Amino acid sequence: MINNMSLIEDEAVIKEFSFRHSVTMFFLKSQLVLTNKRFLGKINNTFWIIPVGANNFTQSLNDIAEVRLEKKLNIKSLVFSLLIVVMGLVSLHVHSSIHLGVVLVLLGKVGIMSSRQKLIVVQDNSGASMSCSISRSGVTKANELMNAINNTIAARG
Repeated sequence: MINNMSLIEDEAVIKEFSFRHSVTMFFLKSQLVLTNKRFLGKINNTFWIIPVGANNFTQSLNDIAEVRLEKKLNIKSLVFSLLIVVMGLVSLHVHSSIHLGVVLVLLGKVGIMSSRQKLIVVQDNSGASMSCSISRSGVTKANELMNAINNTIAARG
């Protein structure tokens, strides 16, 4: 169960999921829990490739209108990463900055790889949505999560 989140009366955990944020940030995992009454979780926040905290959320199953997978290209991250790669390539040609150039090129490549994302999006009845970024290797688990949420909602109705 997720830290600082407890179950309410007559609530039981149906499935727990853990997703990597991206391939390059394998150490960051978002945790999502489906119960018979709620969908709750802890989603990590990042600035480029730097972890900057996490958000906890909880949503009643009665309020969920749609669960879907989306593809997203983060243009800001892509442009910033391309600039870092270019700076690294320029630094490689200056003989006193070869090590800096290699580091910048590698950091830029990590940023480029992280700019393409898959998202689990949960939309509520009012149209507001919550999204969780996952690595490409987590798509099968994401589909399993979507099916579990949809089946739980259908069984309640």
